[in-house]
Amino acid sequence: MLDHPTLNRLRELKLEGMAEAFAELQRQDDAAALSHAEWLGLLIDREAARRSTKRYQSRIRTAKLRHVGAAIEDVNYRAPRQLDRDLFRQLAQGDSRCPSCGTASTRLHSRYARRLSDLPAHGRRVRIVLTVRRFRCPSRTCRTRIFGERLDEGIGQRHGRRTARLQGLVQCLGLALGGRPGQALAHRLLLRVSKDTLLRAVKNGLASEAPPPRVIGIDDWAWRKGHRYGSILCDLERRKVIDLLPDREPATVEAWLAEHPSVEIVSRDRGGGYGLAVANGRPEAVQVADRWHLLENASRAFLDAVRSSMPEIRRALGRARWIPPC
Repeated sequence: MLDHPTLNRLRELKLEGMAEAFAELQRQDDAAALSHAEWLGLLIDREAARRSTKRYQSRIRTAKLRHVGAAIEDVNYRAPRQLDRDLFRQLAQGDSRCPSCGTASTRLHSRYARRLSDLPAHGRRVRIVLTVRRFRCPSRTCRTRIFGERLDEGIGQRHGRRTARLQGLVQCLGLALGGRPGQALAHRLLLRVSKDTLLRAVKNGLASEAPPPRVIGIDDWAWRKGHRYGSILCDLERRKVIDLLPDREPATVEAWLAEHPSVEIVSRDRGGGYGLAVANGRPEAVQVADRWHLLENASRAFLDAVRSSMPEIRRALGRARWIPPC
């Protein structure tokens, strides 16, 4: 069966909606009773509906690409005929995953408002108010019962009060100008940040994923002074505490060293417990004394030498003439 010339002409003009409506009307027996104006109205209605559907699909795809992690809950629109509602229903089924166990949940608990400061616009401060959903974790073995959905890192950080782009600007001001000069310029840019906030942003921005520790220091520390003591381990190259051990037993330290084969140098005190643990856990590691214990050892050796030579010193001072200081 040959296509109607009008149908071919509509396809050449890329009026797909009108072409579909014309083909359907051709297959209907009662279409012959319709007037020319009714035919034209049905064709235009179908073409408008098709274009509107394509426009909504394009907008939703762009929104999903720009705001990764956002979920559409509802869409308010005037629906023309033949609009693909399944596309909206598919996007409206938003869920979130539990941060503890990773189980997806659709059981909505509540909502709360989260306020994020953004870059100023037209001489005014901007604050974005987001409605964040809370979900119930469906896993019975998970400790987390209620959790909030997480924003994408490109929007804002966890527990942050600024958007990602504003946080990046604050960090750049802190790196370039420091505390007080950066605070003065930030106030001119309508940014309410203090010098401490700028320095904290710089510090947090530089705290990336740390490499495995190579030079560590180990010493005692008190969970509760006079009752319970543990061991503290520090990365001496980054000057950061990396772990706290529950006790001072050599076996605990030995097990920790066995899990960290990157350790090459261990700075410890003069006690034999840590030395034995390092010798068993990392026998190839070099054991050194830190600055405080090195000075303590030198001071102790000097005092021992003076005490052992005190009789000779007294005899020498007794025979010699004493000259008072000026």
